Amino acid sequence: MSNSQITAGKKERESKKRKKLQEKEDRKEARKTNAKKGQALEEMFVYVDENGNLTTVKPEPKTTSAAEKKTTNPDNQVLHQGVVLFYNAQKKYGFISDTKTQKRLFVHAEALKHPIKEGDKVVYYIESSSKGDKAVQVKKQ
Repeated sequence: MSNSQITAGKKERESKKRKKLQEKEDRKEARKTNAKKGQALEEMFVYVDENGNLTTVKPEPKTTSAAEKKTTNPDNQVLHQGVVLFYNAQKKYGFISDTKTQKRLFVHAEALKHPIKEGDKVVYYIESSSKGDKAVQVKKQ
């Protein structure tokens, strides 16, 4: 029997394989040389800013005004007035515009005391949720 022949294609594949392994070793060495050993824990943190970009600067905590705290505080709730901008009865949600601040608030059918429609004047309380403020205990005026 004869020895297996090394073809040009096989040589080329082996050459590419060796080249990839060498590049991998080079990247590994580069990571080792660029590694910053002995860093403080705070230097390794990365933060997300209000626009969703990564940054090494720690963001300042947001402070809420006394008026905002008053409206979202469940112990000392304030009754707000507004107008229904949009309400879809089939999808069971809508939006209310506050008459004083013109702020748009989400409202769900579960938060309604009475059925509402667009243009209705309503009174409600504000509750904070993970997606922002929403109107609760909504009643027609």
